[in-house]
Amino acid sequence: MALTYATYDAWTTQFWAQRKVQDNIHRSSAFLKAIEPHIRKEMLSKTIDVPLRYARPGGGGWYNVADQLSNTTGEIGTKARFGAPAKLQKPILLNNDDVELNKGNAIQVADILEEYTKGCIEDMSETLALALLTAQAGAAPYSYLDALGDGTYGGIAVADMPKWRSFIIEPAYSSATPPVTAPISPSLKNLEKALILHELICGRKVDLIVTTPAMWMCYYDQINLKLNINTTPTGTMLVKYGFNAFEVLGVPVIADTRVYSEAFVADSANRAAACGHQVLGINQETVYPIVHATRSYAWRKKGWSDLDDFDKVLNRLYWWGHVICNERRANFRMFGLDPTQAAGSYTQFDEATMSNWAILTA
Repeated sequence: MALTYATYDAWTTQFWAQRKVQDNIHRSSAFLKAIEPHIRKEMLSKTIDVPLRYARPGGGGWYNVADQLSNTTGEIGTKARFGAPAKLQKPILLNNDDVELNKGNAIQVADILEEYTKGCIEDMSETLALALLTAQAGAAPYSYLDALGDGTYGGIAVADMPKWRSFIIEPAYSSATPPVTAPISPSLKNLEKALILHELICGRKVDLIVTTPAMWMCYYDQINLKLNINTTPTGTMLVKYGFNAFEVLGVPVIADTRVYSEAFVADSANRAAACGHQVLGINQETVYPIVHATRSYAWRKKGWSDLDDFDKVLNRLYWWGHVICNERRANFRMFGLDPTQAAGSYTQFDEATMSNWAILTA
């Protein structure tokens, strides 16, 4: 077979089209699978502006018919600006020597291309999943951790817009000397309470909960204690036991190794010092990846070409985008959980002692 760039381009276009690349990148983890249906593809410019679902017009209230409505605040028209989309690129290098040794067998050449491509896609999947669950740094995209926080996000500081924050549940950090701080107990009751409080106060319901494997197993064990073993009809020796998925108040709970986790540090004075595990409550109508319609999950437009010499050819896969949120309060985040806490020591968290409580309920 002729070993031309046109051959490689034709193979890539036919067997690894954009939709197939996307499907394979997102099937590597439960988290990537869950967010895939909510990806929004647009022709992105150098900046991404998102109108916010936030605020009350400052001059609003009861007026006489003849009165004019004042326009004293810009809050109702505020936009978050996320800057240029972050660009992830993963190279795929094909060594022509490998192809030359097998060029008499078209199936073997196709197998070589297939393995190289699968390796590139697996690497891209791992890199993307980590970036979407890690606080933004450098050229990386805004992530779910950035959206589900209470710091500056989308160019808007919390100090300027106090409710531009997610619903935060965390330990009551002590200011005593030494501080006396206990973790949020990893109980199903606390997760249920978080879901109920969040919906009552913010008027929104999350549709996905993501946490660490240790926390997921902690919830699993609590459910497992309450379950009876299901068996087939009497007279058989077959026992059916176990489950690998569950929901709390109708919301699926999944685990991902990339969700932040550290051992909880008791008696800490602040969030950073306390560490612990986290739970992310995500409303996917309000927070979602926004990606470039034609350049994400796609090969470079130039196709395959030389690299250094004629014995190697190169192509790249791309992902351009950010995680965008237009209503942070529609999501919640739990900090400072300790999955190693003994079940006999579980307590219900006291929302009134939390630092963000007065702001969230105002």
